[in-house]
Amino acid sequence: MTSTDDWEAWLADEFPGFLLPSSMHRAIAPEVAARFLARLGRPDHLRVLQGSAAFSPPESTAELRTFVHVLVPRLVEVLPSQTEVYARRWEEGFQGRLDVRTTLAERLAGNPSTFVTRARRRSYDLPETVLLKHVLSRVGRELARLRDAGLLPGASWSGPIDECEHRIGLLREGTVLRQVSDRPIEASDLVAARSAREPTYRTAERWYRRLRVAFDVPDEEATAALLARGALAPASADTRFEIAVTLRLLGALWTRVNEAEPGQWTLSQGLIHSGRRDLAVLRRHDGARVEVYYNQVVLPPGPRDCSAAYYFGSVGRLRPDWTVAVTVPGTPTRYVVGEIKHTADGGYERTGFSEAVLYRFEYGEALTGWLKSVLTVPGAVAGKARVGDPTIAVGWGDWVPSVVVDGVLENVIQPVDEVPTVNAAMASA
Repeated sequence: MTSTDDWEAWLADEFPGFLLPSSMHRAIAPEVAARFLARLGRPDHLRVLQGSAAFSPPESTAELRTFVHVLVPRLVEVLPSQTEVYARRWEEGFQGRLDVRTTLAERLAGNPSTFVTRARRRSYDLPETVLLKHVLSRVGRELARLRDAGLLPGASWSGPIDECEHRIGLLREGTVLRQVSDRPIEASDLVAARSAREPTYRTAERWYRRLRVAFDVPDEEATAALLARGALAPASADTRFEIAVTLRLLGALWTRVNEAEPGQWTLSQGLIHSGRRDLAVLRRHDGARVEVYYNQVVLPPGPRDCSAAYYFGSVGRLRPDWTVAVTVPGTPTRYVVGEIKHTADGGYERTGFSEAVLYRFEYGEALTGWLKSVLTVPGAVAGKARVGDPTIAVGWGDWVPSVVVDGVLENVIQPVDEVPTVNAAMASA
């Protein structure tokens, strides 16, 4: 642990929506979520984020599990119904109770072989039950979306609802709910559910409104408020520090290219979640590209990994905490990698530096610039970062130095002496 905790304050104010999925719930201010939304450039990730925010709060997971596994199964055993009387037309004979008046009208209309009877059938299409089935269907679809995104099952918050999607499928197709109509919801359905004595219907009405706010209301403020209540923060301080370092690096890179070549670059950001690719991509109009990865294996195995696999059957890989891929048209992609250690132990810091040095040799063919690897720690580092050092160590207080930014962006833009303030630049992104 370390007493240098200003990175926590920085992270709490920057990019809270990135923090998915192995995490615990933590509320954030609505204005912080709104700033994140303004910078989010990927609609598919926004949908995943909205779903996570809607389902992840502990009170929501508990209520949903009770709704799906207890309340609805209990209700469908005695699902309310009503008897409908309907007309049936017959030719050349009939079965059932003849409707004399309607049959006589057919005779007078010139249809002597037509008979009309009246039959009864049970209908479960009560307004509140139609709403109930609609809500179950929608919850099932959104849970499937989170599963496809790799957030279900397995996230620490998702345990209570991991089986809800399967249970919903059984309820919809294996009970009398399959006889309930699938039709658009009307205001009268909501009124019926809200005023019903049965608590299952009232719970369905609450979830209908919750999902409307989460996905349907075209109001950025409403969406930001939802994210503020449901944003996730990684449980581990180590992980939080890794994300803070990586995101601050991203901010510094964006600041530099935007200051050096205003209007020529665009920034596309994603979420940190299972199955993701790059965390963010900076693109220039001529095709130049700077891709930032967090905690992913990007480069092919080097000598250490190949030899370990041969001699020991090892399937593990050296994995930098961050990787930046720099592509300029007409030249091979160049990489810079980083190691992050959340520690105040000098010995562990030096171990981290040794790992950063090891990356230079493991991935040497891809690390073709003068800057190859970087170590970042929370506390101060005695020596200042120097141009020309293939491996650099930096403390959070000096992160991100101009030397690192210049090394990453070598041959992309002209180096400058100083990097403008990261927060201000990212706020304008």
